[in-house]
Amino acid sequence: MAFGPVYQSVSSTIETRPGGFAIESVETTETLLKANGLFALPLLVGPVVLTALVVAILMTTRIKPSTRKVSL
Repeated sequence: MAFGPVYQSVSSTIETRPGGFAIESVETTETLLKANGLFALPLLVGPVVLTALVVAILMTTRIKPSTRKVSL
């Protein structure tokens, strides 16, 4: 999601000529980080940190192994 194309846009230009007209379309794509900069980083890192925190809490507390497996 951070490095793959997320945003896509199309820009079209119409040019009139004596014999008719010409249409030129340009497609552009941007990644999440390129479009939003470092402001998107907390959105990407937040779920990973929260998941790691929950796993760490479950692994360090004294919960029965069967209950721990169900919780994970």
